[in-house]
Amino acid sequence: MSETVTDKAYYDISRLPDSAFAVICHSRPSSAFKKRANFDWSRGVTSHIDIINVDGNVLKHFSESFLCEPTEFGDPFIMPLKSMCCLPNGTIVVSIETKTNSFISCIKQNGRVKWTYNLNDTSEGVSFYDGKIYVFLRESQVVCVLSIEGGLKPTSTFKLPHYIGDGSSLIVSRNRLTVIDKSSSMKLYKIQ
Repeated sequence: MSETVTDKAYYDISRLPDSAFAVICHSRPSSAFKKRANFDWSRGVTSHIDIINVDGNVLKHFSESFLCEPTEFGDPFIMPLKSMCCLPNGTIVVSIETKTNSFISCIKQNGRVKWTYNLNDTSEGVSFYDGKIYVFLRESQVVCVLSIEGGLKPTSTFKLPHYIGDGSSLIVSRNRLTVIDKSSSMKLYKIQ
């Protein structure tokens, strides 16, 4: 076990091929103190994605303005980037909220936005498993399942029984789905 200490505030991490990781990083105004400071999102906090290696060195940087393209979805962000996952081919899927819209965006590592998808709801936690992208939608309190084969399209939605929360983190495995938010607990569901 080894530990890498950075001076950045990383909030989500997902594994990429070739021993690299995509991380969401929240930047704060220079007057903010220390990594663990409580951020006031209305005062200049921005988010970006870094590609890092196992030693914590930044290999690539995707700025907030780049991730928000195309610009018809609005600018600037009113919240930080929310959640992300990586596809087996190395593209990064991130849930984004602007002043006017909430959507997911897929970014290739060569620096191109591959596609964006407006969910007509507030997208929170996002996860990839077995050829499908799972997105928790905060307003309707459902998980939307999107197929990536033959173009991005919804295949199903399902409600999580007895769950009330923002679903800011979502993890999907073979027959389990885990939802984590800012509360002190997490919910684990069996997928049937």
